[in-house]
Amino acid sequence: MQRIEDGVSPLYTLTGEELARLSQGVALGLLSAPLSTTPQSSTQILVRFHSAAEAERVKVYIA
Repeated sequence: MQRIEDGVSPLYTLTGEELARLSQGVALGLLSAPLSTTPQSSTQILVRFHSAAEAERVKVYIA
């Protein structure tokens, strides 16, 4: 999970495996759903979060 600086809300690149763990956390009610997910390549997905605090919770959860 790597942050991309774009001056808007927190934007990160995640691998498919990381996105699967994020989705699991959302399904279990442990994490909020991200604002958006956009495939970047066959191995990376751009994920935009509501806040930096939410992104940090996701980093800890998927680690």
